[in-house]
Amino acid sequence: MQGSSSVPTSASLTSNSSSKHPDPRQRTDVPWHQDNGYGQLAPPSDLTVWIALDVCTIDNGCLWVLPGSHRSGLLEHAPAGALRATRVDEPGIPIAMAAGDALLFNGMLLHRSLPNTTQTTRVALYLRYCDPHVVMVDQANKPVLDDGFSWMVAGEA
Repeated sequence: MQGSSSVPTSASLTSNSSSKHPDPRQRTDVPWHQDNGYGQLAPPSDLTVWIALDVCTIDNGCLWVLPGSHRSGLLEHAPAGALRATRVDEPGIPIAMAAGDALLFNGMLLHRSLPNTTQTTRVALYLRYCDPHVVMVDQANKPVLDDGFSWMVAGEA
């Protein structure tokens, strides 16, 4: 990302994959959450690109979103096993996707996925970008200098 003074000269990227195996002994649901509920960004100007590597259906654990929820700001998240979750009383809408489809959303959008009840694994890749001036902060609003998952994709730290 090279550019003039009006274009950012660096960006941060986090990537991960999500595999939903059809093993009933494993927890494959992900409760309602905002990505900023895990690694809070200041200011929260991130974008997630969620890419379906397999067909994603309700049965194999596609994403569910709550449209407009990004306008509510950061909600309180509590531990939910190894995950963090927030309480939502609305069902949301499922986002069925073909392999290769991508969904873009910001870190404030409430989303979840339900268990995979099929006999095949569902795989997705997600990339999370943010502006160069954004800082990850902890619960006390102190900068986190190394989260082990993010890296600079261009520019200088």
